[in-house]
Amino acid sequence: MWKKEPIYELNDPVTKISDHRNLPIGCEVLASFKRSESSCIIFTKNNGFLSILDMTDRIKKDGTPVYICAQTDVTFKFLDWFPRALNDFVRPPAEGGLHAGAMITQDEDVEGEMLCIVRISIPSGYEVMNRSRCNWGFLESNTFMEQSVEFEDDVLFDGGMLKWMESGEWKALI
Repeated sequence: MWKKEPIYELNDPVTKISDHRNLPIGCEVLASFKRSESSCIIFTKNNGFLSILDMTDRIKKDGTPVYICAQTDVTFKFLDWFPRALNDFVRPPAEGGLHAGAMITQDEDVEGEMLCIVRISIPSGYEVMNRSRCNWGFLESNTFMEQSVEFEDDVLFDGGMLKWMESGEWKALI
């Protein structure tokens, strides 16, 4: 069987958040950005780290409940890094940006977290990959999958997420 290996040394897991409505000790919501009636992105203080929760809570047509709370862990420096890195990513090549057609940035060390930004098209937005932390669903498996979270353009720009990051108001909460 094929086995994917991490390309960087892995950081130790932080506290797992299984349910955004029942946070573990040492965890606190900093901000929440609604995607839809049943989905949102939640920035959570997690025992000295930042956990970004991608939450979905809905009922299928057959009445079956679906609850997903995917977690991506980074340091708080992410909130300063991401707006700058995104600006660099979208900068035209003539102004020092990436080459035309680039869909992914180089990995960047952000306080020990190896992060990159990927352009996604359906839905339009950006994915942040943390290659130095294993996806929670793969911790017990024989293969590696990096943690990642997607920020759709609607939430990032129109929903105020990028503005919240740039404002720095989160600094008073950590």
